[in-house]
Amino acid sequence: MDSLITENRNVFDFVLSRLKNIPRADLESTLKFLPYSYIEKFLYYLEHFIRKEKEIEMVVKCLYLILKSYESQLASSQSMVRIIYSLNMFARKKLQNYKVCLPLSVVGYDRV
Repeated sequence: MDSLITENRNVFDFVLSRLKNIPRADLESTLKFLPYSYIEKFLYYLEHFIRKEKEIEMVVKCLYLILKSYESQLASSQSMVRIIYSLNMFARKKLQNYKVCLPLSVVGYDRV
């Protein structure tokens, strides 16, 4: 924790830097083995990143992979459903801004 203070970074920046260090090809297998007890905390960080417009593409990919891996557990918890709903709303709003800039296929837009 001392290194966070000396580098003048907050915990969100630290988590984001760790997340960015995971090779894109390994992201799915890494998140698949994330213990469920960490999922709520991780979703909190993802929500922060979306609100601050940091690494939107990677955050949405992480969110998709988590939902794919932990769908049944997340659906059974009311608090997690609220977090997922909030993430969904913020992600849709932020991605609407990128639709104008990014040349995606129509199929890609339908998933957003």
